Amino acid sequence: MKKLFTLMILLVSLGANAQDTTRIEQYCEVTAVQRAFSKKFNFSVEYGENKDAWNKDQVEGLLNLHSTIDALNYIGKIGWKLVASTQYTTGMTTFQYIFKKEFLKKDIGY
Repeated sequence: MKKLFTLMILLVSLGANAQDTTRIEQYCEVTAVQRAFSKKFNFSVEYGENKDAWNKDQVEGLLNLHSTIDALNYIGKIGWKLVASTQYTTGMTTFQYIFKKEFLKKDIGY
């Protein structure tokens, strides 16, 4: 009986210290609009209501870039994976990129 009680206490204490390792995918959209009379682009990022997926430095790093290749390389470097891309022209060339990244559920406020 004493061994059973000790085993139960050990199992309960291990369960209390276990961390949630549930992973969740988050998506973002990066839009690149070519500047008028230039080969450079302006970038914007849409990450929905979850502000924890991107930090301020990462957004500023993206906004300071001027080419789509630099932007794709930068976003890949910070762990995002390209899911889809679209290009269209309505006076100016525009690219839209959809990225995803896995986060620990606890790290992004869920």
